[in-house]
Amino acid sequence: QTVDPVKFECFRYDHVDRILENPWIYGKLYLQLGMRYPADYWKAWVDETKGYWNAGYNYWIFTKGIGENNLGISADYGENPVASAFQALFRYIEKMKMLQPL
Repeated sequence: QTVDPVKFECFRYDHVDRILENPWIYGKLYLQLGMRYPADYWKAWVDETKGYWNAGYNYWIFTKGIGENNLGISADYGENPVASAFQALFRYIEKMKMLQPL
């Protein structure tokens, strides 16, 4: 079982072209499912991000870019002030004593 059967089944059976040929349909499906199952989307977001904002986890992982891939997805954040602000915020939060595990 997978958290994202639509996307991962396409990878499993080598049908990534279906997503690339129909990105709007794929995006629309994601939005429709999010509207239909908002609690599941919220729980998934919490599970994926809790290490960034919950003091009980000992990792702070963030990236400035997108790794090399075959889908043509890329981003160069360069000297983005928003990204720099978040990096500084995460460094500050990471050092706060009250957020350290007991």
